[in-house]
Parts: sequence; structure tokens; C-alpha cells
Amino acid sequence: MGRVGLALAALAVCFLSAAQAADLPPAAAPAPPLPPASMAPPLWSGLYIGIDGGWAGGTGDQIAGVGSATFGNPFSTGGGMPGTVAGISTEGGLVGGHVGYNYQISNLVVGLEASAAWASISGTTTMGLTFPNGAVATATWSTKVDWQATATPRVGFAYGNWLAYAKGGLAAAGDQVSVANLTGGGALSATQQRVGYTAGAGFEWTPNGSWVFGIEYDYLNFGSNQNYAGFSLVTSGLAGTLFGPTSRFFSENVDLNYSEVLGRASYKW
Repeated sequence: MGRVGLALAALAVCFLSAAQAADLPPAAAPAPPLPPASMAPPLWSGLYIGIDGGWAGGTGDQIAGVGSATFGNPFSTGGGMPGTVAGISTEGGLVGGHVGYNYQISNLVVGLEASAAWASISGTTTMGLTFPNGAVATATWSTKVDWQATATPRVGFAYGNWLAYAKGGLAAAGDQVSVANLTGGGALSATQQRVGYTAGAGFEWTPNGSWVFGIEYDYLNFGSNQNYAGFSLVTSGLAGTLFGPTSRFFSENVDLNYSEVLGRASYKW
């Protein structure tokens, strides 16, 4: 009887355990595997448009003198005699916009960008102006960049939400130069459309793949450009003997260049 009772008790325990297991909810299905990182869409690829602004500063040398009104190039042999070189430090602000396109291949990001900005980058200095006959006048020299535009390829390295890049290409600017308030009267002013080059680098960060914020440094160099204007300056003395009774006063803006630091905000599609 004892053995039969133990066997019946064991069967009862097994039956109750099976019944309780049947009443439990089914186990949750395993989560699907995550897609490999290579299948994620490129974070930096796409068209973008934005605004930028900042501060710029640089130098602009101007040379002034006199030459014959019949010579097209006052600095050429027999054409004229340089008088005074004035070095001008320029600084000011600028604000504008940009549009571009990036294409990402793994960590490499390549693209093209165009930008344009209103600027007020200017400088003024007052110093003497020496003429070939030895006369000295006091003059105010000034230069001002009032707009700029660039077109540049970009190449960068992406690390998650961060992008470091370098850029370089074509630059253009509008520059106003003048030499005025000459002792005894006379003045020259000219508006120049300058073409040169730019090179720079920057960092960008995106919180969500659409909005992009960054900071950028650029160097712009526009080389030299000559402007001159004629008016009756001398009628006698050494200058009159060399260049005739009507001479040409001229100015040349040499090696206009400046650096800029910009903050940027863009929206990418």
C-alpha cells in the first residue's frame, strides 16, 4: 500500500505541474536583429541652404603718384613715377548665405558650395603724398570691400554627427578705393570688381541630420588691380617737364587680402 500511495502521489504532482504550465502565457518572441551599420542612410548627403556671418580683417596697400595723361599704364617705362605707398589695415563684418550639395561615401564627404555676402570691410589712413617734383601733400587713403562671393569644392571627414572639412576655389569681391582730401585739392576714387582665390576649413555638427551648425575660417586674396584718373595736377616744374602740362594722378591697390571667421546655420534635405 505504501508503494502504491507514493506512486499515486508522484503522478498527481506531475499532473498538477503540467496543468499549471499550460495556464502560463507564451514566451515573448525574440527581437529582430538590428540592421548592420552599413545599411544606415548617409547622414551628410543631400542639398543644403543656409545663412552665415562673422568678422574679417586684413591689409590693402595703395600706391599713388603722377604720370602722363597720354600713357595707359602709369607704372610702365616712361609712363610715370610712383610717389607714396600707404599700408591700410582693414576690418569689418559680413553677413550672407550659402547653398551646396554633399555626397557621403563611408566617412568621406565631398561637395560643392556657392556663397554670397554683403560686407563692410574697410580701413583708412592719413599720410603724406610725395610728387615727382618734390612737393608733399596730405592725403586720406581708404579702401572698402562691400560684397563678396565664392564658389568652392569641399572635402571632409565625417565622424558620427561631426564633420571636419577643407575648401578652396574662386572668390570675387567689390572694392572701393580712394585717395582724397589732398592739400591744394584733387581726389581719386574708383570701384573695382576683384577676382581671386579663397581657401579655408571648418567644422559642422548636426543634431538630427537636417539642421547643421558650424564655424569656418577662410582666407581670401585678390592680388593687385590698377585704377587711375586724370586731372590737371601740375603745369610747371619737374613733373610738368617730364609729363606735360596736364598730368595724371593715379592709385593702385596692391595685394588686397583678408581673413574671415564665420558662424553658419544650414538646413539639409
